Amino acid sequence: MCGFANAQGGKIYIGMNDDGKGVGVEESKKLLEDISNKKVNSLGIVADVNLHIMLSD
Repeated sequence: MCGFANAQGGKIYIGMNDDGKGVGVEESKKLLEDISNKKVNSLGIVADVNLHIMLSD
């Protein structure tokens, strides 16, 4: 996250395997809250954290 903050931003995808396929995340709402809190409290970074739901074909 610090690298993105020091550059021009970017996206971090959580819950994807090395092939780019969605594998899911347990307790995604809690994870969103934890990431938001940790980036502000530990790093002092204010940025959007969003949940994107991938639908299978």
